[in-house]
Amino acid sequence: MKLSLFTVRQSLAIAGVSLILMSTAPVQAVPLLLNFQGRVTVDGTVFTGNGQFKFALVNDGGSQTYWSNDNSSSAGSEPNTAVSVAVSNGNYALHLGDNDLANMAALPASVFANDPVYLRVWFSDGVNGFEQLGADQQLTSVAFALQAKSAEVAETVTSLPNDFVTEANLVAALRVKLANLQSEITTLETQLNALATNNGNNGNNGTGVGVSSITSADNGNGSFKLTFTMSDGTTEVVNTPDLTGPSGAKGDTGDTGPQGPEGPSGAAGVSVASIASADNGDGTFSITFTLSDNSTQSITTPDLTGPAGPKGDTGAAGADGAAGATGPQGPAGPKGDTGATGAQGAQGQTGPQGPQGSAGQDAGAGAAATGAVVASASASDSTLTDEGYIKFLSLAADSWSASSGVGAPSARFGQGAAWIGSGMAIWGGSLASGTPLSSGAIYTPSTDSWADITPLDAPGARSDHSAVWSGADLIVWGGYGPSGSLGTGGRYQLSTQTWLPLATTGAPTARYAHTAGWTGARLLIWGGRNNTGILNDGAVYDPVGNSWAALGLSGAPVARFSAASVVAGDSLIIWGGQGATGALGDGAVLTLSSGVPTAWSAINATGAPAARGGHTAVWTGSKLIVWGGLQSGTHLNSGGIYDPATDAWSAVGSTGAPSAREKHAAVWTGSEMVVIGGEGQSGALADSHAYNPATDSWRALDGSVTARSGSSAIWTGSQVLLFGGDSDGTALAQPMEIDPTPPLHLYRKQ
Repeated sequence: MKLSLFTVRQSLAIAGVSLILMSTAPVQAVPLLLNFQGRVTVDGTVFTGNGQFKFALVNDGGSQTYWSNDNSSSAGSEPNTAVSVAVSNGNYALHLGDNDLANMAALPASVFANDPVYLRVWFSDGVNGFEQLGADQQLTSVAFALQAKSAEVAETVTSLPNDFVTEANLVAALRVKLANLQSEITTLETQLNALATNNGNNGNNGTGVGVSSITSADNGNGSFKLTFTMSDGTTEVVNTPDLTGPSGAKGDTGDTGPQGPEGPSGAAGVSVASIASADNGDGTFSITFTLSDNSTQSITTPDLTGPAGPKGDTGAAGADGAAGATGPQGPAGPKGDTGATGAQGAQGQTGPQGPQGSAGQDAGAGAAATGAVVASASASDSTLTDEGYIKFLSLAADSWSASSGVGAPSARFGQGAAWIGSGMAIWGGSLASGTPLSSGAIYTPSTDSWADITPLDAPGARSDHSAVWSGADLIVWGGYGPSGSLGTGGRYQLSTQTWLPLATTGAPTARYAHTAGWTGARLLIWGGRNNTGILNDGAVYDPVGNSWAALGLSGAPVARFSAASVVAGDSLIIWGGQGATGALGDGAVLTLSSGVPTAWSAINATGAPAARGGHTAVWTGSKLIVWGGLQSGTHLNSGGIYDPATDAWSAVGSTGAPSAREKHAAVWTGSEMVVIGGEGQSGALADSHAYNPATDSWRALDGSVTARSGSSAIWTGSQVLLFGGDSDGTALAQPMEIDPTPPLHLYRKQ
């Protein structure tokens, strides 16, 4: 059970001290009532019902108890019995020292002779047992104003400062008025006694004159007129002094005297009727308390605007995952139409003359036979139509659609993503508010379902980190967490569904927006940034030995973050990114030997694309394709193709290219590069396009992915899966999918 207590500052206040003095004899100091209000929640839910409370007034540190609700506490210990209090929507209120409550002891004024005094509270919801609510609360000066300096109540109250308790400065005058009234009543008693013993002049019967009746009238000024009608018809009139006074506690019963008028009712206690707040527009708030007597009290809070945390840079694009295993051979399709007859073969060498044979057949014709069927990606293939073909069937391309969102991770961007052989793993990222996350899940296309990645022993919350698949583990490292850059990580073993920690000895310094890739045997980390600046160092992690080794090779590229990188067979290629002076237009190749880095070599800059960051890079199996990005605030829709075999660049065609953008997603399907979403000059984008380097041509894909940037895209071998992203400040969660196969058109020979 988790309990929390929320109380308004100085919520301990005097409920009221009411005095009713029926004689002028000294009256002993009466117990006090302290109004206490609070709010309680159980496991984050406001509590409603009968709560069990225990209270103690203790010294600073709680080593001495001055008072407790049942007078059983000592040295700050928990009282034996509890006070039952009704709690509604978490709110409760009661008077400490109220004898009308069961197990509530009187609260003597002498408690406040101690300085300071703290209130300690215990609570039980009746299920989970008692627990102390927060830290002890010091009583404010309001309570100490009631410090008893004398045994007489009047002197106690008159010792309060003027204006502190409204009625306090009226008590002395009331005491004088009551004394005067007592004197008047004493005189009247003497007169009545004389009348009662008077033999009179009413004949010889000797009957005394007595009081026949008493009437009273309110003079309207706080005094009353008492009229005594005697048995002989005469009257006696007594006007009382002003009897208006504050409400008070009931005094000791006085001696029985002649009947007097009913006194006026005491003033009603004042409580808070409502609370309202208003934003002042400068980070402060005005809070207005409306009391039950219609008066108001207002306070202004200090500036409550917290500092905004820095937004981390977009992490580097992850390297392409390894190709999936070849699926089993499908059943044989129906027999197709007979193909056109091939051209006549070349004549063979002349052999030795043999016996004369029969006449040979004529050579077959080179033209296609009528009814021959051929396929084309073009809806209007002029070459085929010129040869007499007519299109008779078109197979439309797929369009984007929502995949199952049941069990998917919450909306986020800045997440890590990887294809883990049979599914797409998503982990980490941040909410739209910037709060980093430490949760994730795996989507399996074959079952169209999500499964949570266990949070037990998971790495700390982060975004802009790296996530790579080793063939057995999802390895997470670095990123930006609640306290800044991170140099830690974890391995999620898919077979056991458990997290294992990564060694920290020899690990790279904390960083985010770095380059990461699986070399076939090790995790490679390079570049990125942290609070010390931009980095150009790195290290490799061996999961077999759970150990790090520094990447101490010479010839590394200049420091950068948000570079694009791909694992290209026996090398890792890095290009572009942001450096100390802005966007970069260079790169390097890191040669690998059995997965171990051996040497850096610079990439030829001749014919390379313009410098940029926020771009993407894909590996076709033989070439690197770079596209899009941002340079000096200008969005780009250009790119280049790098051939490491010749160390040469060629341009990506611009005809039909998508609009300029950065922070888009890109995957290689085996024949095309698919570009998805991103952020353009006017905000997030919802379109997608495919580029075929064999024909240097672009085509648009059907459907919308909902405007987004910073999303994660994965190629499954037959589909593109898309998750997450930032839609102009709104984090997205709905997964999307598409089969990007181009449309197919069939033509028949006439």
